[in-house]
Amino acid sequence: MSQNSKKYSSLTCAFVLSQLCLLSSAFAVDQTAIGSGAISSLEKSQGEVCIVPATIPELGSGVAEKKQKELCAIDFYNDPKTAICPKQFSTNPAVEPYSVPDGITQAEYEAKDCSISEKKRPGKKLAKFKSTITCSDTGSILSYFELSQILGGAGMVPPTVFRTMDLDEHRKIVAKGEAGVLRSSWSEFVSRENAVSSHPELFTKDGKFLYGALSENPGGDSAYSDFVGHPKNYADGFHALTQTPLFLEITSQAPIGAPKTLAGAAQKVIALKDMSDMILMDTILNQQDRFGNEAKQEFYVWVEEGKIQEQAEKKADKTEMAQKQAVLVNKLLMKDNDCGVSKTNWMKKNNVLSELHHMSAQTYQKFMAFAKAVAANPSQYSEYFQTQMVYTQADWSSVSGNIASSRATLLNNCKSGKLVLDLDLESYLGLSSDLSRACE
Repeated sequence: MSQNSKKYSSLTCAFVLSQLCLLSSAFAVDQTAIGSGAISSLEKSQGEVCIVPATIPELGSGVAEKKQKELCAIDFYNDPKTAICPKQFSTNPAVEPYSVPDGITQAEYEAKDCSISEKKRPGKKLAKFKSTITCSDTGSILSYFELSQILGGAGMVPPTVFRTMDLDEHRKIVAKGEAGVLRSSWSEFVSRENAVSSHPELFTKDGKFLYGALSENPGGDSAYSDFVGHPKNYADGFHALTQTPLFLEITSQAPIGAPKTLAGAAQKVIALKDMSDMILMDTILNQQDRFGNEAKQEFYVWVEEGKIQEQAEKKADKTEMAQKQAVLVNKLLMKDNDCGVSKTNWMKKNNVLSELHHMSAQTYQKFMAFAKAVAANPSQYSEYFQTQMVYTQADWSSVSGNIASSRATLLNNCKSGKLVLDLDLESYLGLSSDLSRACE
């Protein structure tokens, strides 16, 4: 992408967010000048675009994920089998596309079913479209997926793309949202949509479109209580996390207490790796709202030809899994990543990363490669995160600082012996090389 095609205004603005959030600022976005080019622009009459951002320089795959292309194929308006509804639970507003079941028209679904409880809505929720408002940050949603990818799929973060939405069409969704239980959150859009030019963190430079991140809705998940613990209230979330058996073990100097068998070790080693990965990612990306927002999905894991294989439970043949002596485990699903980047960094504020005594060698090495590349090419990565992840300069200064400090912390702790790289299931079971001391 040429420099001329990356047309970002240096104009910034600050606005008051909800009580959970801090001040934020953003560049005005030109929807024709971001990412690797429009993968899909189905809504020709509305002029909207959906764009798969370029992958992280040198470390990404260089190609769009299939599911990202599928996200960009979702037609908000002209597909009779797709309806769009306002999000009506939790705290942050979002536009949610649903598949329309047989026997119901798109108009009927949007008029009737969008107004009922989301758990009772017919059809599958296809995705979530969120923007920078309340505690949400578009750049946070986009960059969690890219960071997950360079860390080998850490946290199973759902695929995400950049998308715009016609402002008049969005106003219709806002009106519906204001009629529901999240009316106070949706009403924040009203004031901003009445002062479009003052809010470049939400609207394109021409003032015609809202922009944000469209993320896949994975489904088939549930709350991961082993990560959440037992908080007394919302504010107690961080303390509750630190009291979970998983956190206590991952910050203990004692060796991992699990038998060296697949059945005995799989769940514990995978869960500890997931928690370590989450702490690293949330430290890098300034996550403010993780506690209570940890989900899980079930997977079968087994050994085949000396390698760990896995298959999602919902897609697995149970007879085949039994024959393979597969073990059913929970894996972390980090699907709620919107309150980061420009927010309060709970993990860094409490120095959690420095307390880790166990980490995956693969995660460690992939992160170190990323951090080394950022240090060697600061201008390239600054440009990438500002053009592809819609960061402000302040966002990147904060995140790049987190990358540098996390690199120093992990390297020093690994060299001193405080951090042991022992959370890869294959090496734990003796199926691959022991990399527990491979600090560099």
